[in-house]
Amino acid sequence: MHSYQYHIGDMRSGTIHFTRLMRWLYRDMMDAYYDSELPLPLEVDEICHMIGAIDQDGEVIDKDRQAVMRVLKAKFTQEVDGYHHHRIDAALTAYREAGRDQDERRENERLRQQLYRQRRSAIFTQLREEFDVIPKYDTPMSELQNILDECVNIAQNKDKQDSHTSVTRDKQERTEPETAITSNRKPVTVNQEPEEQSANKAGRGCRLPENWHPGEEGTAFCKANRPDLRPSEVARKFYDYWRAVPGAKGRKLDWMATWRNFVMNERTPVAASLQNNTKFDLSGVDRSLDQRRMDESMKKHGITEIPDGEINF
Repeated sequence: MHSYQYHIGDMRSGTIHFTRLMRWLYRDMMDAYYDSELPLPLEVDEICHMIGAIDQDGEVIDKDRQAVMRVLKAKFTQEVDGYHHHRIDAALTAYREAGRDQDERRENERLRQQLYRQRRSAIFTQLREEFDVIPKYDTPMSELQNILDECVNIAQNKDKQDSHTSVTRDKQERTEPETAITSNRKPVTVNQEPEEQSANKAGRGCRLPENWHPGEEGTAFCKANRPDLRPSEVARKFYDYWRAVPGAKGRKLDWMATWRNFVMNERTPVAASLQNNTKFDLSGVDRSLDQRRMDESMKKHGITEIPDGEINF
């Protein structure tokens, strides 16, 4: 035990009849008791050695031995294992129980943190593998749980819709043969809903289909809004880019809208060539406006000629 409570009033009132030597020895005896957390030995000389009541030669001082014996008789109780002090024993018992409680709390906290980390890892794994959702690494636990609950609810609603569609289709299939025989009408075909449409209804989006093509609508949009582009080349770049994007970033609710944004943001071939330092022949371009502006600027600043030579456009 590294420290203990020292009550000055109790010490003074309880040792008022002690001599100064006895009071000093009593305090040393209490320090030894608390430090070892054991009762004092039965041998008086051993106690004297513990508290330093010896001379320079290591011999017990007779006066100190007599004082130690008087203190033992007044404040301690002799038992089989040594001299006990009831107040110190109670303090040591409380100290040991508090230590056990602290160890138990520390172990409980360790287990709680371990379960917390396991649950957090399980949520990240479930979101990534089942729903293709990757939250940020520092997302709070409460927000992670809300994201998981929302994904589970969306999946359950989708399963209910698919189950309802399947039951309706079975009913129609059972009634179709009779209708075809009695009314000579073509049997109604129940087309299964495309995967991307069902995913869009669930609010999760879908990846770009393998057989994607802009179609007539997408091609017409490209020709009308970006006549400087070739729709086939832009479509190839669009397909290669979005098929390679991993994870949730590669899922979109409306691929036609994504195509329109891609077309509008695509650079023209001339701009791409300029970025690559490609030189073009501009000899046939009318630069009269540039010449006139340069003349006006020179006149404004009082420049009559160009020292380094003439500039012709």
